[in-house]
Amino acid sequence: MAHTRILVVAPYPEMVPELKAVAEEFPDAEFSIETGDIEGGLESALSVFHLNFDVIVSRGGTAQILEDELSLPVIEIELTIPELLRMLRNVPEGTSAVALVGFRNVLRNARELDPFFPFDIDIYGVDFEDEMPDVLVDISQNDYDLVLCDVRSYTIACEMNLPAQLLFSGRSGIRNAFERAIAVCEQQTSLAAGNQLLRDILHASEVTFVAFGNDQRIVFSNLSDQDRAILGDLQERMAATPPKRFIIQREGKLYTITTSPLSDKKGVVFAITSIATPNASRIAGIEYLSADDVRKALELSPLHAMQAEQVLEPIARPAADKQRPVFVTGSHGDAERFTAGLIYLSSELADQPMASIDCGLLTERSWDFLINSHRSPLYGSGMTLLFRKVRALERAWGKQLATVVVQSQLAKRCKIIFTDTPLREQGVSEQPPIADAIDTFNIIVPPFHTWEILPYVAPRYLDYLAAEAGTEAPVLVPEANDVLLEQPWRGDISEFMWVVKWLFAANTNGVITTNDVMDALAATHLESTSASPDGGIARLGLNRPLADLNRDIARIVLNQCHGNKSQAAKQLGISRTTLYALLG
Repeated sequence: MAHTRILVVAPYPEMVPELKAVAEEFPDAEFSIETGDIEGGLESALSVFHLNFDVIVSRGGTAQILEDELSLPVIEIELTIPELLRMLRNVPEGTSAVALVGFRNVLRNARELDPFFPFDIDIYGVDFEDEMPDVLVDISQNDYDLVLCDVRSYTIACEMNLPAQLLFSGRSGIRNAFERAIAVCEQQTSLAAGNQLLRDILHASEVTFVAFGNDQRIVFSNLSDQDRAILGDLQERMAATPPKRFIIQREGKLYTITTSPLSDKKGVVFAITSIATPNASRIAGIEYLSADDVRKALELSPLHAMQAEQVLEPIARPAADKQRPVFVTGSHGDAERFTAGLIYLSSELADQPMASIDCGLLTERSWDFLINSHRSPLYGSGMTLLFRKVRALERAWGKQLATVVVQSQLAKRCKIIFTDTPLREQGVSEQPPIADAIDTFNIIVPPFHTWEILPYVAPRYLDYLAAEAGTEAPVLVPEANDVLLEQPWRGDISEFMWVVKWLFAANTNGVITTNDVMDALAATHLESTSASPDGGIARLGLNRPLADLNRDIARIVLNQCHGNKSQAAKQLGISRTTLYALLG
């Protein structure tokens, strides 16, 4: 496209020669290159904004602030996987831990790198500039050999005398950004010519329309620039048969979308209404999900691979039609959440959104939003509310939530589901205070060792782990499976999964024997890691050498931190190096 005008804002001066070199590959576009990071980048952009650019290209926090403050579409320069691999291959020998820190949009590809290197790679992505100092303080306490930073975090890291290096964007990432910028301009020009008349007709309407042909190309759109983030979601749903109605949450807005076919079934029209939602920090722990989101999460769950629906669907189905709030408990794994998803998908409200509230993640701000805001899901209707880990609520918050639920007659307007794990290992514990205050329909997930599918679960889970790793699943000999079946699994399904993961990771010859299972049970300290309130510490057995006790405690804490060595070391008050030594 001739005469596309692109403003490029480089967050650091060293990027400018690379930008100019790649720009020469696009003779039909006109580039203007400025420099500046965060606010400096915004000032640079504003100084030349009168020149009527079509699109802006930048990176990291600079791209974020430009997108927030300017009306033009902003294309982000991503760090490509080859570029990240090239930088990490230059890490000095002997490095044991590397931290990547920067704006989350810069580091989005970094999570693919961990399997390629012998050292640990911990990723610290932030959404706002003021989070940087606290994150770097945390990094400084974790004995990293190298800290790879974007521009803003590099400045702070140098001031803190950390072993910092700057993450440089290479030509492949710049080239990708320029190609996307030109494609956006071409698409906008093409759409503008055909859409102007319909834009005038629909100008007074509060509904936005996006129409796709069967080739997934846009044939009409009056979607505003600030709402273009949902285009990818719409195109993804075009690849399959889109549902009649679904909900998605993107960039501070909750979108309700209905679909209908174009004439002669030549495409699909999406009719969109949106409601602004508060910023992410205000609704921490609160997530809006559609039926598609929940269904996809269930399909990707290891419980689905184990065919846990055979056990959980019969106990979930009666709750789907109950108007009373449902309380699901009884297991120490993810079975409660899985069961809640089955209840939602089986209910008549599955075409409406589900608000998932993780009570363990609620902050003062998100609690204030939940209780007091008119936008809170507590004051909506026709949707499902899932309250997870309700036992994590402070007693005062639990009483306040129970009062709101009862006095506002929330159960008559919405489907309510509470989930939590029992306090005791054996039997079913008492309900948390909020469930005692509300008349609930109770569902008890049976203990894992009683599941009728138990003889087939371990092989199915090994197949799941192998599919994730892209390898062949080892064969579990019948006698070894019998040993697994004989275990009481006091930690329920989470304990079982931990042992089978160990077996999969430790296997080298493609066959899992009885001895392997016995080694796994011993190595994972079955007696000391089952899901008791003290996390197993009380049953460590103190009549042993101190070195053994320290090793077992370190493993228990690492297990509680889901394998995050930095978090485990911080919880134990030791360095990562000391943690490695304890683990042996």
